[in-house]
Amino acid sequence: MIDLKDYIKVLKNNIVLIIIITLVFAVLGFIYAKITPTKYVSSTQIYTNDAPDLTGYLQTNYAINKAYKYFKGQTKYTSSQLSGFRANVRSIQVSNNIVSLQITTTNQNLSNDWVMAYQKSIYNGSTRKYLQKIINGEYKDCVKSQNQALNIDKSNKKLTIVPTCIRTYFVKYNPSQITNSEILPSKTLDLILFGLSGFLLSIVIVSYREYKK
Repeated sequence: MIDLKDYIKVLKNNIVLIIIITLVFAVLGFIYAKITPTKYVSSTQIYTNDAPDLTGYLQTNYAINKAYKYFKGQTKYTSSQLSGFRANVRSIQVSNNIVSLQITTTNQNLSNDWVMAYQKSIYNGSTRKYLQKIINGEYKDCVKSQNQALNIDKSNKKLTIVPTCIRTYFVKYNPSQITNSEILPSKTLDLILFGLSGFLLSIVIVSYREYKK
């Protein structure tokens, strides 16, 4: 087992190699940041009486494909971008009545167009029917659990927790305006991360070379 003092001596003897590798990786990090495109985020807030179900729905294949039908006819973009759209759409429940829809791409116009297509899709009547079907299914499941709990009460003559089931109807409100923001690549952060990776790699290389002797 190598002594700590000896190991430090080995590192000092190979300091030039360590510095070179670290600098090379730092330069690679800088180049990576330079060629990494800026990302653009377009978002809108959707008001509804059922934020949880709408949040989940917006990222389903059904919702994405439906939105794409509106998108396809209004712009010059092609169907090959559907996979990118699918990977970069995010729906976030902001509150009990607000869902934030966000789409991120490397083209600001594309991000904006996607959100506009989604808005048209969401406020189409078929979307309400689809989500109402989900809500009705949840209500039926609740009633089933309620009946099971009541039957347990009767058979055991003990009070159990009986769920309360309320039939609801899906309602959407007008969306907010589309907002746009950009995510710039951090040259400093990439330089530090790549440089640190290079430094650690150089330590491994030096240690391996010493071990092989």
